[in-house]
Amino acid sequence: MPARYHGHYGHLCLTMDIPALERNNHDSRTVAIGSSVGLHARPANILAEAVDDSGVDVTISLGGEEADAASLLEIMTLGAKHGDVVTLSTEDDSAGAVLDSLVELLSRDLDQE
Repeated sequence: MPARYHGHYGHLCLTMDIPALERNNHDSRTVAIGSSVGLHARPANILAEAVDDSGVDVTISLGGEEADAASLLEIMTLGAKHGDVVTLSTEDDSAGAVLDSLVELLSRDLDQE
């Protein structure tokens, strides 16, 4: 339910509705990319498959850009390089274990496996 603000400014009387803040239900983790070539084809594909298999909607972000972590193409467009720190997030507050497993995955050099 919106709050109501009533204030005076000089001779003007101002009344307005202020939207209620929505609770932001999301969980996130950060991880440095361990793959020596960054998130290019093979590591990006491994990540996308792991996210898809989890059944959880996960977003990966880098430098203000976001991508669907289940999409190989979107992951690759981020251009994440070895050592870059990315954020994995989900609105599913029961998916902490999924995020933890993805962090472990991304911290490894997936090109060497």
